[in-house]
Amino acid sequence: MHTAMTDKSYNDPDMSADRVSHMMIKRWGEPRDLAGACVFLASEMSSYITGQSIYVDGGWTAKGL
Repeated sequence: MHTAMTDKSYNDPDMSADRVSHMMIKRWGEPRDLAGACVFLASEMSSYITGQSIYVDGGWTAKGL
């Protein structure tokens, strides 16, 4: 995710390209990309979900390091 904490690697062309190469979606995430998961989890539609990890990472976890 592009946040204040990741700003250094986001703004460095080499570091940024390396990060993007590990993402299936091929772009940095923005905090707004978390909105869908947050709305879903706050809604009645998720009322039967327990103990799950929902990765909102552009495929970083699935593609691996």
